[in-house]
Amino acid sequence: MKNTKRGNMLNKELTIGYNQKRVKISVKECNLLEKSIGLMFSSRENAKILLFSFNKKQRIAIHSFFVFYNFLAVWLDNSDKVVDLKIVKPFRPCVFPSRDAFKLVEIPINRNNKNIISFFRR
Repeated sequence: MKNTKRGNMLNKELTIGYNQKRVKISVKECNLLEKSIGLMFSSRENAKILLFSFNKKQRIAIHSFFVFYNFLAVWLDNSDKVVDLKIVKPFRPCVFPSRDAFKLVEIPINRNNKNIISFFRR
């Protein structure tokens, strides 16, 4: 994972493995406060791809309260391979992955991320 700095925000280049293929995406790594907010109250077209990292393997549940658009949730193992992925609709109280994971990536479904979303739909 490569770190880059844009303005005030720390971005990382993350390479994700899925179905024997790999995709490289730029993500914003979230701190503790940002993990609790996630994509809430963001606008679809301006929302960043968020990375949530955890110290241990766990079943990371999420909600989509106050997220007014669909997004793709991608749970990853410690090698950045996909454990599970789901399209999350607005105002869902609880979304669980099928297995434990070390990381979660939230990808807003918008024009900027069209190619990334297409990669995961193959």
